[in-house]
Amino acid sequence: MVYKTDSEKLKELSLDEKNNLLQLIQKQRMEYSGHLEIDIQKIIKEKDDKIHELTVKLRQMKQNDSKKNLQAEPESSPNKVSDLEFSKDQLAKEHELLRKRYEQLINREKSTKDEIRDLKAQLMKKPSTMRTDKSTRIIKEQLQKKIAMLENEAEQLKKTVAEQVSIIETHRVQAADNFDKWKKMKHWQQVAEKLKNKLKEKDVELEKLQQISAGYRVLIERLEREKHNLEQRNRSLKGNNVTLESARDAELLRVENMRLQAELEGLRSRLEMQQNHSGALGAAMMQEKLEAQERKIAILELASKGPSEIRAELERLQISNSNIQKTNLRLEAENLDLQLDLEKASKEVPYLRQQIEHLQSYVNALQSENSEKHAQPTTQVIPTRDEIKKNSELERTVFMLKKVVEKLQAENKRLMNGKRPLSDRVASAGKLKRENDKLKDQCGQYAEKICRLEQDLLHVKSSKSVSFCTKSESDKVAALYDELSKVKEQLQSKTTLLDKVKVLLHRAATKEKMLLEEISLLKGQMQTEGGTVAEVSEGDRLEMNMYQAINNALDTVLGKDQTSMIFGEDVGFGGVFRCTVGLRDKYGKQRVFNTPLCEQGIIGFGIGAAVMGKTAIAEIQFADYIFPAFDQIVNEAAKYRYRSGGEFDCGKLTIRAPCGAVGHGGLYHSQSPEAYFAHTPGLKVVVPRGPIKAKGLLLSCVRDPDPCLILEPKVLYRKAVEEVPVDDYQLPIGRADVLVEGSDVTLIGWGTQVHVLKEVAELAKNELNISCEVIDLVSILPWDLDTVCKSVKKTRRALVSHEAPLTCGFGAELTATIQEECFFHLEAPLARVTGFDTPFPHVYEPFYVPTKWRCFEAVKQMFEN
Repeated sequence: MVYKTDSEKLKELSLDEKNNLLQLIQKQRMEYSGHLEIDIQKIIKEKDDKIHELTVKLRQMKQNDSKKNLQAEPESSPNKVSDLEFSKDQLAKEHELLRKRYEQLINREKSTKDEIRDLKAQLMKKPSTMRTDKSTRIIKEQLQKKIAMLENEAEQLKKTVAEQVSIIETHRVQAADNFDKWKKMKHWQQVAEKLKNKLKEKDVELEKLQQISAGYRVLIERLEREKHNLEQRNRSLKGNNVTLESARDAELLRVENMRLQAELEGLRSRLEMQQNHSGALGAAMMQEKLEAQERKIAILELASKGPSEIRAELERLQISNSNIQKTNLRLEAENLDLQLDLEKASKEVPYLRQQIEHLQSYVNALQSENSEKHAQPTTQVIPTRDEIKKNSELERTVFMLKKVVEKLQAENKRLMNGKRPLSDRVASAGKLKRENDKLKDQCGQYAEKICRLEQDLLHVKSSKSVSFCTKSESDKVAALYDELSKVKEQLQSKTTLLDKVKVLLHRAATKEKMLLEEISLLKGQMQTEGGTVAEVSEGDRLEMNMYQAINNALDTVLGKDQTSMIFGEDVGFGGVFRCTVGLRDKYGKQRVFNTPLCEQGIIGFGIGAAVMGKTAIAEIQFADYIFPAFDQIVNEAAKYRYRSGGEFDCGKLTIRAPCGAVGHGGLYHSQSPEAYFAHTPGLKVVVPRGPIKAKGLLLSCVRDPDPCLILEPKVLYRKAVEEVPVDDYQLPIGRADVLVEGSDVTLIGWGTQVHVLKEVAELAKNELNISCEVIDLVSILPWDLDTVCKSVKKTRRALVSHEAPLTCGFGAELTATIQEECFFHLEAPLARVTGFDTPFPHVYEPFYVPTKWRCFEAVKQMFEN
């Protein structure tokens, strides 16, 4: 079979068939050109109408803009802005439709040209006899004319479309520029008004402070004059009372005796408070110590009555019985009890030293009085009843002090004999042993001093002779003594008042300085056209604790975001810590509601709501209960965006969880789980230290594009109180705060531990003259590497403290990074003061948490080494 080409087929056709074919082609071309002309005319007409309509709108807008000024009503501005935006969107849509229509016309033109080209080729292949045909030439000429006409029309259409597109683009750019200019002008007008109002308020406050400061200065001058007068009067009274020294000494002895009795009662009350405060273990230990001291006293009383064998046997039996009863308790808390006892002993030694110095001074006064009496001829008189009573009271006081020293000696003996050093604490045990030896020596010295004082008192008692004074002289002495005491009281009260006024004046001067700085800053902002926006607004503030600040932040979110919802266990009733109280009544049960007791379901529901575009705030009642939802948080919420390739996310999910020690929570209400979630990319974890941070961080977490976990230290819910801004504000996530600047060591913490480290910094400054820099990490994930490393490079030492256990706590990540980044700057090993690697205990909680004393000891060791 032979296939024929198109040219061969055309040659075989008859003349009539060829004419019919040409007529058919011409008819199709006419229909196509007619349709094309109709479509083009229709499009051109529509575009002309649209151009006319847009021109009219633009003219109207220009007329309205020329009439409008800066003081226009605020209601019209949003409407015009919305009209501009609507017209902008319409122009964009129309531009897109024109572009698509233009592409369709171009495609149709290309197909037509291809078809014409094929027909031309076919005509060129015809035989010469047919080309000479008149009808063929006429058809060809007509087709060429049509083609030329179509090409001209296509070119004109292209030019028209290009002109329309350029006009629309010009109008769109002009409208956008005008809108941006109006928006900027409105913004800076509002900023200027706010700054003017703030400047007026600061000026008024500055005037008030200046008036208060002037009043305080006058008051200080008056008090200083009164103090000077009282001091002169006191000196004159002292000069008049030199001859009345003996009667006054007797009165002073009586007052001193009463003071010592009051101090003894204070010691007993403090002992009872320690028993009640330190829990079951502390009460048992203190009761045991009291019983041991009572047994020692009984043995000492028997020492003067029975033989030595009976005393030794009785003491041995009592000690063995006591040791059998106490063995289990001592073995459980050996190391912790030793530290507590040493702290108590170190606190009581200065107090006993002060008592001994007081007694020694009074004994010296009695000796001087006795020597004066011996120098004069004396007569033996019978002492009065008051003198006998005073002597007996002094004897009892000395005896009580002696018993206190004996108790301390017995306690030190028990600590030395009953406590054995642990194998893993050899260094600390040796140090504690040396401290015990030192305390033992001090107690022995105090015992010797008391013995000497007792002998001096007996000597004074045996050799003292009292000379009787007349009734008038005794009355005069009493009156002078009363007047002197009144003057002393007045002087003391005036001195106290003067100190208070000085403190107030210092505070007023500090506040005045701060206000002047703020005023200068505001003036500088008003002079410049731009400026940075403060992180925390300086508007109205209210005194709030931490749970009230969180409630205020949640109220702000619910009021501004209609898609927001809060849910969790007992959330509708206000929550365990009252953070959501009143929100359900204000916003309804559909947005604030309770959930079943299922943490996995709470977080799963929150993920689903966030994926659907809702702002979901889930509350876990305690951070200890968050572990059933661990899979939902770590494998679903954190990885949602990554798993979907960026198509979906649950960034509108925020999880709140109270955490940390509270004083009586035990192992299921005291944990700090921040380290578990710090291993998870895709999450953000923050821990606030107070009300201002709690509100700002919570609002930032709610509006952050990633799922966030905010761990709230529950012990601070009611303890931390600050002046919190009422307005809406946000604080940055991932930036640490330097709370106290220093030069010798960097202390790093977060949450509750920040307040402990601030106390440590003050203690180290007062006791060791060490300047500490305190950093609140604020954000666990991500954490501020630059701020921490910059501080450590400056101080060359670092200490990290947190309540969570030591092993794999987040402090390990901090110290490892510091060691890597700041190795050549360090002058001492890095220190970590944390909880222990045990479940969180209930009875031993005071020993488990990293207290300021443990942190202070770590700082001290860094500088000793």
